[in-house]
Order: sequence, then C-alpha cells, then structure tokens
Amino acid sequence: MDKNLPDKIIGLDQVRINRGLEKICKCEKRKFMIDTKNRRVTCRSCGAVLDPYDALYELAYADEERNRQIEQFFEQKKTDSQL
Repeated sequence: MDKNLPDKIIGLDQVRINRGLEKICKCEKRKFMIDTKNRRVTCRSCGAVLDPYDALYELAYADEERNRQIEQFFEQKKTDSQL
C-alpha cells in the first residue's frame, strides 16, 4: 500500500444530497462581489455565497442584452434620421 495515502478510507455512505433546497440568494438584481483571495463570489445585497458559474452566466447574459438594446437604439436613430 502507498505510504502517502491515508489509512482510513471514507465511504460515500457518509454523504447525503439534499435536492429539496432552494437557492440561497433570491435577489432580483444582484450585485456581485468577487473575493480574489478565496475565489468566491457573493451577493452584495444579501451576502449569500454564489456559484461562480451562475454569476458569470448572469453577467454574460446582461451584457448580451445591453448590446442588443444599443443596436436597437442605433437602428432606431438611423431610421429616424432618414425621415
């Protein structure tokens, strides 16, 4: 047996999955605080620790929506100037 491995093996029977839990943060317009030392993302409104993937997805979605609105604004301005 490898001397670097611990003597005790922990079985997965000690792990329980609770699928009935809801997300901790339910804020509608979250503001993210990124902790670079501990590599954590928290909600500045309620202080809940968030999944970094969810935060990145939300930011990317908001950026796409903002870009779509800007394009729509420029198209409208272009149409208005042609009249």
